[in-house]
Amino acid sequence: MKCSLVLLIVSVIIASTFGDPHDLPEYAEKRYHLEPFFKTNWFKAMQYCHSKGMRLITIASKEEQRNIENFARESDLGDESFWTSGTSLGDQVFYWFDSGKKITFTNWINGEPNDFDSDRKCIEILNETDFKWNDCSCFDNNKRVICEENV
Repeated sequence: MKCSLVLLIVSVIIASTFGDPHDLPEYAEKRYHLEPFFKTNWFKAMQYCHSKGMRLITIASKEEQRNIENFARESDLGDESFWTSGTSLGDQVFYWFDSGKKITFTNWINGEPNDFDSDRKCIEILNETDFKWNDCSCFDNNKRVICEENV
């Protein structure tokens, strides 16, 4: 009983501090949620977003890119990088994992994607490069998670 009460109190504190993902500001047709407590690899990021009824971010236009940039700045990420759902796992081209659609809008760093070590199958966004995209290993454990849902 005490354990349940403590868990309830901690949940209320976290929800009041960081907010319910469904109470976040809307950007056009999407709502975003930044996971503030951990960094992880691409696979766990996907799993985390799905567990929240959301998905890892996709960027289909310049407007969506700008919305993500604004959200990241408002979230004060510093120079941290974060995952997108973009991947080339099982394919020769990059696509958005949840929709399976080929990526048409891009915002790559000059010279990317370069698949330097043949292991760079996932897309991260680097805050330190003005939110440009980079291909990297899906197993990197040092990326933030931003989830999205349609509103």
